[in-house]
Amino acid sequence: MCSHVLPSMFKHSSMFRFLLLIALFPLCGFSQINKDYQGLLWKISGNGLDEPSYLYGTMHVSNRVAFHLSETFFDAIDNADIIALETNPDTWVKDMTSSSLYRDYVGISFQFSGPGVPLYESFIPNEPQQQELEYYLSRDQDLLNNLLYRLNTYEQDFSENTYLDLFIFQAGMKSGKKIVPLEDYEESFKQVMMSSRRDKDAVYITPRQAEDMLGDYSDWQMLLDDAYRRGDLDLLDTTYTLLYPGKYYKKYMLHVRNAIMVEGMDSLMNEGVLFTGVGAAHLPGDQGVINLLRQKGYTVEPVDRAVTATSISRKDGIDEVIHTTELRSFESDDHFVRTRVPGEMTKLLSKPFQEYVFADMVNGGYYSLRRINTFGMLNGKDENFYFGKLDSMLFENIPGKILSKDTIEVSGYPALEIRNETRTGDHQHYQIVCTPLEILIFKVGGHKEFANSELPEAFFKNIELRAVESTEKYQPNSGGLEVNLPGRLRTELYPGVFEEANNTFWAQSYDEGDYYAVGVRQYYDFSYLEEDDFELTYMVEKWADERDLEIDELTVEGGELAFSRFELSTKKGTYYGEVHIQGPKYVMLITTAEKKAKRNDFFSSFQFTPFVYSDEFVEYKDSVYHIVMESPVDLNNYDSFFEGLMGGAVRGAGNSDFEGEHKTSVLEYIPTGEDLLIEFTTLPKYASMHSVEEFWEFALSDLLSEKKLTIASDSTLYTIEKDGYFSQAKAYTFTAPNTERVIKAKLIVENAALYGIYANVQSADYHSEFVDRAFASFRPSDDTIIGLPITMSKADLFFEALDSHDSTQVYQASKSVRDVWFGADDSERIKEYLSNYVEDGFTRRTRLALIHKLSTMDNVNANIPYLEDLYYEKLDSSSYQFEILETLLEFDTKEAVESFNKLILDEPPFTTNEYTYSSLFHEFNDSLELAPSIYPDILTLADFEDYRLQIYDLLADLLDSGLVEGSDYQLKYETLLLFAKVELKKQHAKDEVQRGLYGSSSSTNRALSIYTKLLTPYKEEDEVQDHFRKIASIRSKRVLAELLVVTDPHEEVEDSTWSFVASDPKAFYKVYPYLQENDKLDLLEDQYQSRDALAKSILANRNYRNYDSISFIQSEKIDIKPCAAEVFFFRAKNDDDQLWRLFYVVVEDKEVMDTEYVIIEEAETYNESHGILDEIIEDALDDIRLYDRERASTSNPYMSYY
Repeated sequence: MCSHVLPSMFKHSSMFRFLLLIALFPLCGFSQINKDYQGLLWKISGNGLDEPSYLYGTMHVSNRVAFHLSETFFDAIDNADIIALETNPDTWVKDMTSSSLYRDYVGISFQFSGPGVPLYESFIPNEPQQQELEYYLSRDQDLLNNLLYRLNTYEQDFSENTYLDLFIFQAGMKSGKKIVPLEDYEESFKQVMMSSRRDKDAVYITPRQAEDMLGDYSDWQMLLDDAYRRGDLDLLDTTYTLLYPGKYYKKYMLHVRNAIMVEGMDSLMNEGVLFTGVGAAHLPGDQGVINLLRQKGYTVEPVDRAVTATSISRKDGIDEVIHTTELRSFESDDHFVRTRVPGEMTKLLSKPFQEYVFADMVNGGYYSLRRINTFGMLNGKDENFYFGKLDSMLFENIPGKILSKDTIEVSGYPALEIRNETRTGDHQHYQIVCTPLEILIFKVGGHKEFANSELPEAFFKNIELRAVESTEKYQPNSGGLEVNLPGRLRTELYPGVFEEANNTFWAQSYDEGDYYAVGVRQYYDFSYLEEDDFELTYMVEKWADERDLEIDELTVEGGELAFSRFELSTKKGTYYGEVHIQGPKYVMLITTAEKKAKRNDFFSSFQFTPFVYSDEFVEYKDSVYHIVMESPVDLNNYDSFFEGLMGGAVRGAGNSDFEGEHKTSVLEYIPTGEDLLIEFTTLPKYASMHSVEEFWEFALSDLLSEKKLTIASDSTLYTIEKDGYFSQAKAYTFTAPNTERVIKAKLIVENAALYGIYANVQSADYHSEFVDRAFASFRPSDDTIIGLPITMSKADLFFEALDSHDSTQVYQASKSVRDVWFGADDSERIKEYLSNYVEDGFTRRTRLALIHKLSTMDNVNANIPYLEDLYYEKLDSSSYQFEILETLLEFDTKEAVESFNKLILDEPPFTTNEYTYSSLFHEFNDSLELAPSIYPDILTLADFEDYRLQIYDLLADLLDSGLVEGSDYQLKYETLLLFAKVELKKQHAKDEVQRGLYGSSSSTNRALSIYTKLLTPYKEEDEVQDHFRKIASIRSKRVLAELLVVTDPHEEVEDSTWSFVASDPKAFYKVYPYLQENDKLDLLEDQYQSRDALAKSILANRNYRNYDSISFIQSEKIDIKPCAAEVFFFRAKNDDDQLWRLFYVVVEDKEVMDTEYVIIEEAETYNESHGILDEIIEDALDDIRLYDRERASTSNPYMSYY
């Protein structure tokens, strides 16, 4: 398990600056390294041993540098009773497939590798393509190379037949030795994973220092190879310390495992003479295997080794021995294939092909079976077609030289038998069988003549493809449905060992030229439900669209469970089928039977049935989610382990405990494919809710936030409340429009933790033993109660943390102020701590947050005097002043606003952050009726540019709302008029600079709009009228647009001006709502009164990029999920662009159109001369029809709602 080969990144000198590490050794090369550990073969004696045992340091590679084997090496093996290795190669596949840790690791790898097959493509029968068939013939499973050979393609001419550890195993097995692993596979894998944790304290050395240390070696791998070649373990140890100085690597990769291995060796040497082979890096150092053995009292000393002609011949002799064992029966999981194999064949894959393998670790050979569904009957291709196709591919795709090729039959099916010899002299043996349903490739390979030996020959001789004997209805192994599958030829597609159970399952049969198939896909979605009729039809439409099939019939039939019936046709034939849905289970039935009676018998025989469980239900406890529940599968506890390794990147890992956390995990029972979602959430340590009802609203907010799900039922299962403890359990069902399916949930709050379990089911009364028993037994574990009750204020806990003066508690409390629910009685304590508490972790940010908390209490006015005093104490801190002013406005009382006005006028704060000013005055948005009281006094501050726009903007809002009149700010009339004139002149100056630059003019002039609006009460004044008239001369259409809607009610705008503005789509967007509301759209020229002109303005306003040309193409009426809609298509480009870009705007189809839209998207680019625009628009319409269908995939990569 110890990886002796360095990662490839260390082989490139350009990476040294990032990856090479400082060591505790002088930076002057390796000349000063002590020579305490020289040699690869070590004799172990003393401590009561009658005969010496031996220890050998290996490399886990097949490179010849690892195979400088001496006669003493072979003598040590010959004299041994027991061979000990890190782990036992003979059980590796079983160890991996049975390890919960390894399964979780693979699951996480799949999680980050992206989604699987989209739901609506689940039943598209994919014919194997040319390049796929080439792969199936020419390439072996990559795992086999890792298990058996570890060959590098580019170095195989300089490699041995296998790697050294496996050779030692083979030598021991072939000579009848007992093989013993020193480590438990899963524990060893865990230690290796832990060694990969990043040590933030590790320090890097420079490339120059690395060069000095490497000396004549060009890279670290060359140095390590040479050190191993010479048996210089000291140099190996020093180099590894250089490259991996972090505290985790040596501890978990070497030291912990060394101690375990030495304990095992000590025990085994009491049983007999031992030969041990472990990675060479384990041997040297104070905590290396050699020194640990010495500490136990053994004498451990190096043995001279010399490679001789004899030692080379002894190795070759071992390689040539073929170890025989008893054959065992093999039967595929669908019972179709039988043969005999000298070991257990493991099904690794089920997609895109099924693959069974057995790695014969003793002989360095392998047995494999690949099964490829052809779906030939749906493509007009029979077994003879594939037989001929494969025959024509053999010359190019069988490795090496074909020695023989014969046409045979296997259980009555046509087959090819091939024997070949690879370029390296290894023989292989194939039998390739074609049936009407699939291609089966049986293969044996191995070293030299292995494939021609007795056991491989028996493997081929015993191949049998079994006909179906039973006439009963077909059921998958785990139940769930039943249906008649006529005929004696039947195949089924079950998942491999590491695959998700929710891939598409196929069962197919062939009967006198007729094809029958049932496809099953389970798709779990715990936050969304789709409309039943859409899914029943779209699955068929998707197949037809992908394979250019004609839909001759597609109807939805009602009943207890609705289903769709379809008929698809092609030049090659007609396909008949049905689609059924039950909760998360989707089933498609397909047949090519031409006789209606046979089709009816097939379809009418289908029905859903209960699942069959092959495992016992046991009550499991999960220490990560702190739950107990009954399940037929263990609740793996490795989530938190991987979270620690990967920095919290796995499955929704939360923040620090005191900030709360949220975890979700899917519990999958692979035999039936059923999934349950397990959820664990903790509130922040200091958070609380005002009521239980508020908590449940919070708990369900994410699920209900987009209103796609609604609560169909809500019941309280129990409530337990006592001193310092509160728990309540709720049962919910969630539904959505136009579906019979529901999401079922059981949620339990216990103090500060929420535990949840969710299931996709057909209806609230749907029953599955897996779901029913899980829900009935699901509960928090008794030994873990987290936090305090949700409705209990944590204010006391917060202050206790501060009083502790413990740095961690103070830090957590200080970070949590916004979570704390303070009562009115806490205000005095807050003031006390603000005034007198001192601690490093109690920061200014914390103090500001506490000030703000005074606005959340009852009787807020009682805090005004304190805040006023504090304001004057903090005149040297604008952050305190602004926070106090905002807090007063949050009080939302007349008295607080009076205090605000007094403080800000007496000692106005200033800052360089413009946002701070706008944020302050935006506090009036929720209490606009209180704002007039600060005028006209506040206008004094408008003399300062920092405050000016915010004060006048608020005043303009008050004017619009009718809360002030012009007379309320009469004293500022002259000032406002002057400001307006100045801003207008500035705008004219901008127009001169930007004139003629399409799309580059300024789009707004906020100050000019505010001042102009505030002048409207004085519209009778000649100067104001003159100002309004001059506004019409603004050339920036977008600035003019926002000003026209201000002045038009007071100074009528010429008709031509409206059309002038409308010629800029972004400006048109600004004036359209005003013109529509005031029935003035008829003032526009005809071209701007069209629906497409408004759609163009919506597009331009939404799109941040400006184009030199945007032109309308066409519009279409279309139905989408939310509403009947209208789609407007546009094309856009700049003058120097070669291609056009398609855009579309989708609005609700209603008689009077407004500026609201449903979708705006950028579609494909296209070349106008290629004449494909109609096709692109049709594809876009297909995408638009899928709007708000979360499970559907589209052809447009820009679609933002998927």
